[in-house]
Amino acid sequence: MKKTVSWLTFCFLVLALSFVPNAGAETLIIFKDVPEMTGRQAYTVPSGKKLYLLSIIIGNPNGTPVDSGAEVKYLIPGSTLKNLLVVGIPADSFFGHNFTNLIFDQGSRLDVWNGHGTGSVKFTLTGNLVNR
Repeated sequence: MKKTVSWLTFCFLVLALSFVPNAGAETLIIFKDVPEMTGRQAYTVPSGKKLYLLSIIIGNPNGTPVDSGAEVKYLIPGSTLKNLLVVGIPADSFFGHNFTNLIFDQGSRLDVWNGHGTGSVKFTLTGNLVNR
């Protein structure tokens, strides 16, 4: 019998392990459920703030694999949209990655994309928002 951990339980475990206390910081937890073959704007850093991105978790609850179709992109003001992370994820599985010193300044935007054609993909991004 296959034993699974619920998506929500997994997210809380990763958050607990990746949380880095930062005095005066606001902790962000961004959840996005992205339907097949679409993208969503996940977050735009507000004026006067910096975002320290801590972790990205991408879950594939579908019975078919995501073949390099789960993407996290970023846009820095005055630039073009660029890939931060492009991964394939096995069926009924997830991918997680922690970051150190990945900083986005005010006006920067994070987007999530699902190039998978047979179901939604779940994205969780965590970070600390601090004053500039």
